Amino acid sequence: MKNIMKIIRNFFNFINFKSQLKNIIIFVPLALSNKDFEGFGPESFFYPLLIFFIITNIVYITNDFSDKKIDKKNKTKINIQNIHEIKASSIIAINLSLLILFLLIYETVFFSIHLLIYIFSFYIYNFFTKKIKFIDTIFLTNFYLQRIFYGADIYDIEISNIFIIFFSTLFFILSFSKRYTQIYLNKLTLKNKIISYDMNDLKNLKYIIITLIFLNFLSLSIYLLQTNSFIKHFDFLFSYHSTLQINYNHYILSGLYVYCLVDLIFNLFKQYINRDFYIYAIKSIKYTSIVFLFFIYTLLTKII
Repeated sequence: MKNIMKIIRNFFNFINFKSQLKNIIIFVPLALSNKDFEGFGPESFFYPLLIFFIITNIVYITNDFSDKKIDKKNKTKINIQNIHEIKASSIIAINLSLLILFLLIYETVFFSIHLLIYIFSFYIYNFFTKKIKFIDTIFLTNFYLQRIFYGADIYDIEISNIFIIFFSTLFFILSFSKRYTQIYLNKLTLKNKIISYDMNDLKNLKYIIITLIFLNFLSLSIYLLQTNSFIKHFDFLFSYHSTLQINYNHYILSGLYVYCLVDLIFNLFKQYINRDFYIYAIKSIKYTSIVFLFFIYTLLTKII
């Protein structure tokens, strides 16, 4: 019993609350759909967040434990100083506890195959692909996308192709930007032990990010112009739930999004970001305001 309590205490001691903000992504499919909130009680929003809260924290703790030696040299890691206090047996125990979680929710509406894909993708990433250049960003992007797919699954939302293109390019931008920041902050040399990139990769990563931004903005433009006669020829990009009546509010929110992303990437390329890329973004009122406005707008349109 004492060992169990110690494991639970260790789990809560190393919870990364800032990273939990990523989990609100699961509500994006519902927010962008034609569905309203009728029929969804508080538990419809609380339990999905709780499930991902548990899963992602186990993932973060496991990842930090696996990287505890190399992260001592990684300047973007600031919360791993006590990770050495956790024993390997505790890491194994909290990962095995996921079996209990899946058994508890298996016959509920909150279970989805995307939870399993998320956790198994993490194991592949953590033990095999983390140090493979470019392949690692595919897995980092996949972690974001599985949150999207999970939300669509439990809320019964049909995801359109344009929706997938937009968010895939956005998440790839975030993944490559994370690597870009790690490279210049650590001044990584060839064959360093932190990641499979070095200073020589900055130029190529810059071109990749710029290309992804172009594709992301192009997909956003197509979405906003979905009623245009020319765009209608590409109806395979849309679904029933993705087709909305576009109004000036969508253009305002899109303009704020474009501004925030361009400003963020400008700071990235100028190497003004002096911490983990994700932490930098969520600590900025300028960037988080677009997320706040988006969900406030969504809430108002769903309940009024």
